[in-house]
Order: sequence, then structure tokens, then C-alpha cells
Amino acid sequence: MSEEEEYIVVTTVSMFRQKYCVPKSQLQLENTSVPVDPKWALDAVTCEDVSEFSQKWLGENIIDMQTYDTDGILDLFDEENDYLAEWSIEQKLEFINKWKPEQR
Repeated sequence: MSEEEEYIVVTTVSMFRQKYCVPKSQLQLENTSVPVDPKWALDAVTCEDVSEFSQKWLGENIIDMQTYDTDGILDLFDEENDYLAEWSIEQKLEFINKWKPEQR
């Protein structure tokens, strides 16, 4: 009798540093009734009204690790990939078992 497979899930956070650039003269056009305040650019970025100027990847940090049995990993698969919930169990396990990038 074979032992049931266990699956190790590692959760990470990947961090990027983004910069945004706003011409001060054009920011003034957003409100011409008072002199431009450079802090308006903060609001514009928060509201996602500014295109990204540049970015730099700062790395990936491991948050935690969990071990799941087959039923647990299938539940997690459906929770994390709800758009693939209609896949068969075989399709899900095939996807999970292709865990190396060159396998996908």
C-alpha cells in the first residue's frame, strides 16, 4: 500500500519599487484656481491616474510554508484558482505535479 502524497506550499511576497513622474505644469492644469501643490502628485498616484515611470525588483520574501494532503491541496487549488475549479482532479494534479518551470 502506497503512502498518500503530501504537497508543500511556500507563500512568498515579491516586492517592487516603482517611481512615477508628473510634469508640474500639467499637474497645475488639474486645478487652476490655486497654485499647484507638489503633494497633488501623491493623490494622483494613489488614484492610479499616473503611468509608471520605472520599476526595480527588490526581491522575494518567504512568508510561510504549509503541508497539505491530496484533498487539502485540491481544496486550496480551487480556492486560489477559482477560474480553473471546473478542471478534473486529474488535470489539477497534473498541473501541480509540473512544478518546475521547464515542465510547464
